[in-house]
Amino acid sequence: MGFSFVQSPGRLRYEERGSAGLRVTATVAGLLAIVFSWIFVDIAMSMGDLSTGAKIGGLVASILSIAAFLGFGGYCLRLALFVPRQIVTIDTERRQLVRTTESPARGRRQSILAFADLSTLDIGEQPSDDGPTTFTLVIGTGAKGRLEMGVFDSRAQARSALLQVAAALGRTI
Repeated sequence: MGFSFVQSPGRLRYEERGSAGLRVTATVAGLLAIVFSWIFVDIAMSMGDLSTGAKIGGLVASILSIAAFLGFGGYCLRLALFVPRQIVTIDTERRQLVRTTESPARGRRQSILAFADLSTLDIGEQPSDDGPTTFTLVIGTGAKGRLEMGVFDSRAQARSALLQVAAALGRTI
């Protein structure tokens, strides 16, 4: 998934590009994991009398496998159906920020914030245990929370985008 900032007269547009192929792949993987968990249900049901340690161990392994397959399937389906794609348009003429999110399960949602409702502009740091730290643009939206845009590999890249957003909002950093 990528993103871009596009400047045009009177507006700055931030758009996340999601892949339909990724959503389809995640959906198929999730459904397959849930369907294949039935194999372990069948094994657990056919064990009969639990008179030996091996049968009890097999039952425990089947229950753990069912939980793992259902968990993975649910995660994939959540990723495919509920994680939204975001478009943010900063309209300098109307002095408003329009945020549009869309996902297959939730549909399209739009919220409009006046520039006066935006509180802070900042760079958020997202440390990682297994890779380099990444950075994101954070716009404070007052009582309504915060809006995050982009994932940058360096603070300098994030700062460049922050300056671009600040200019569109008529603010100095």
